[in-house]
Amino acid sequence: MTSEKNAHISKRLRQVSFPKIMPLFSSVIFLGLALYIAFFLDLPDGSRREDAYMIALLTGSYGLWKLWQGISKLRSKQGEV
Repeated sequence: MTSEKNAHISKRLRQVSFPKIMPLFSSVIFLGLALYIAFFLDLPDGSRREDAYMIALLTGSYGLWKLWQGISKLRSKQGEV
């Protein structure tokens, strides 16, 4: 039983390719960028922190949308196999 389970896992890992997981990578990049903008970015004098928060919110929401899209694509592809 264990060997069957290992064979199933290795088969699934072989099915995962770079183009299939690229949306997940890009979503992590956008989420990380949003966190950086919101918490670590040093703003120049005269800039408002609220504006940076709005940019971070938009960037993070795009990252979440890409994450949702990537997970949905992976799930639909797994259902086809």
